[in-house]
Amino acid sequence: MKENILFIIPARANSTRFPKKNFFKIKGKTLLQHKIENCRKSGIGKILVTSDDPEILKSAKKFNVDLIRERPNLLKGDGPTTPIVYDAVKYYEKETKIKLDIIVLSQLTTPFIFASDFIEAINYFIKHDIFKSLISCSILDNNFSWLVFEDNKEKSYF
Repeated sequence: MKENILFIIPARANSTRFPKKNFFKIKGKTLLQHKIENCRKSGIGKILVTSDDPEILKSAKKFNVDLIRERPNLLKGDGPTTPIVYDAVKYYEKETKIKLDIIVLSQLTTPFIFASDFIEAINYFIKHDIFKSLISCSILDNNFSWLVFEDNKEKSYF
């Protein structure tokens, strides 16, 4: 397997449709924690969290990601993902002096992509080296739903 793989986890502050969504919990863990753990369990790359939210960056640091990138002012707030990924790659390569072979963009809002999914996708990508990019899709069961549990301290989603 190629060695220079980077998981980029973008986490924007202040979701307009779902305020503080990055800190809501599923089975007792935040979306950020789920994402970092699934990337790390794959054992196949470094992890960089990029955000315009100091609280998210502080949380990422607590989970010992390899690099944390506070976005430059130009990339703060709502906007396209491509410039954020480009900035993260340039930052990583400048800080580590390592040129990347593979970049894995993994959004916080996909907590059900597991380490085995990352491994399978990257192995497929490497085996079929004619590809320049790869996107994952899945058919969901129509009965999928979220259950909200509330207590005095927090909200959790199952």
